Amino acid sequence: MATPVPIAALAGDAAVRQALGLSDASWSLSNFQRSPSRPSFPQPIFRNKNFFVFDLRDIRAWAKATLRRFTAEVDIDAGPTIDPDRLATIGTVARLVDMSTPWVTYQTTKSGSDFPQPVVSFPRRYFWDIEAVETWAAATGRKTYQPPVEQPPAGT
Repeated sequence: MATPVPIAALAGDAAVRQALGLSDASWSLSNFQRSPSRPSFPQPIFRNKNFFVFDLRDIRAWAKATLRRFTAEVDIDAGPTIDPDRLATIGTVARLVDMSTPWVTYQTTKSGSDFPQPVVSFPRRYFWDIEAVETWAAATGRKTYQPPVEQPPAGT
């Protein structure tokens, strides 16, 4: 279990660029990670294909250590927290409740729906608290997907 992170401190690439005052052209995660003379750039706390989620508190500490400017638009040390291991993408949520991603999108936007709302949203990216989705599924009697358990080979 990871250390809980304030939800306000979770940031995607665009928010990290903005907090560091970088343009799209000057931002490349690999450029920051290859500098042996400076402290290593913080690792993302969540990865999904080409999208990373960072803890802005780690970015702030890195910026201070490397004498870079850092500006956050919100208080990144306050508010509700979440364990990063509980973050789930729309695909994970859809597989869990054995439905399609359009169904999850519809339930999220439908007025009066009791389906859990994303706890974190970035442009075109949403993340749910997987425990909230599991609780909702149990409360509504929805069958959840359980990955098959691997059986040991016969004779072992």
